[in-house]
Amino acid sequence: MSIRRIAFPVAALAFLIATPAHGQSNEFEEQVAFQMSVAEAFANSVGFTLDDMLFSSLDDGEEERMTFELQSGRDYRMIALCDEDCDDIDIYLEDMNGNVVEEDISIDDAPIVSAAGRGERMRLRVRMYSCNVEPCYYAVGVFVR
Repeated sequence: MSIRRIAFPVAALAFLIATPAHGQSNEFEEQVAFQMSVAEAFANSVGFTLDDMLFSSLDDGEEERMTFELQSGRDYRMIALCDEDCDDIDIYLEDMNGNVVEEDISIDDAPIVSAAGRGERMRLRVRMYSCNVEPCYYAVGVFVR
């Protein structure tokens, strides 16, 4: 699995996908990048901006975590999006003790959780619940307003 943390607009992700460190772009990474650019455009239209992003891949049943700071007084939305081989991906927002604060475990490939910032570190756990052709590529966007 390869993790890329990105903290700039998703439009710049197209450049990363077009010129990956390993030499070859892949259509599944491009699918996820396109989906995230659509999500970013919608988020921008309702006052949210992309604050952080994780781009990676997981096999069926695998999990990954990202940690970030929720600034006081800010409103957050986190979305996970995955490629066409993924039927179900779940996300869990946890405090630093591992307690689940909010989760989206619906059977879908675009789960969303939200949180009000209180000046604390939080962890987002991503679980690839159903991946038909491994690995499945995904991205998590952390949006703030």
